[in-house]
Amino acid sequence: LTKVSQYVKSIARSCQDVYNLDNTLSSGEYDILSSDGTYFTVYCDFDIVECGDGVWTRVASIDMSRSGNTCPSGLTQYTIDGLSHPVCDRVHEPYGACDSTFFSTYGISYSHVCGRVRGYAYGIGGLDGIYPNHESYINSIDSYYVDGISITYGSPRNHIWTYAGGQTDDESNYEDCPCNLDSLEVSPSYVGGDYYCEAGSSTLGDPLWDGQGCGNLEYPCCTYHNLPWFTKNLGESTTDDIELRACTSEGYPDEATPIDIIELYIR
Repeated sequence: LTKVSQYVKSIARSCQDVYNLDNTLSSGEYDILSSDGTYFTVYCDFDIVECGDGVWTRVASIDMSRSGNTCPSGLTQYTIDGLSHPVCDRVHEPYGACDSTFFSTYGISYSHVCGRVRGYAYGIGGLDGIYPNHESYINSIDSYYVDGISITYGSPRNHIWTYAGGQTDDESNYEDCPCNLDSLEVSPSYVGGDYYCEAGSSTLGDPLWDGQGCGNLEYPCCTYHNLPWFTKNLGESTTDDIELRACTSEGYPDEATPIDIIELYIR
């Protein structure tokens, strides 16, 4: 825990307060005063390049390749051939669904979210990208609209970012990525352009959403700045916790997009 003056500790209610009171401090863990007068510890990042300017509060940091890390509550932990560490995913059931986990924002008001997810294409069937393009009855943010990861906040759900796994990077069909050249998929209105999509590869050495190993038609999906990091201006302030859902339109072992890194920041 980073040492700060008693004055800073007595009034700082956010990472922004910490920085405003003493801008010589370095990124690290700080005690923040909650509205009920108790303290909680958060990681404040004052210079995270991937998120851009500003003071950011880390609300999720999971890297399953590091010793001692475990999947968050609500997601299932298992191992897959070809990786030396466990992964996190929805429960192994033979039908489409989403499993969710929540990350506390500590009651801090925020209007921007930044983060990254690393995942893999797994299973004996192909991934279907964003599903409403070929099954209209699943066209809802509350359903398993994507083979991949959905990040939202609030109730009813408000979309932050989607990480989708497409079926192919060299064909145009209803199961590839909406960002592919000549794609027949269209991103639904509740997702818009706030997504990353990449076709699944049978090679676990090529993770999803890293902009690498992309085919000719998938090229536009792999040129976004800062992949796999995203930064989203919500257009409003909220204190809602952040929900991350692992979804597939079919069950295991046909489809799976297990993940091993989750990082989320707010400001």
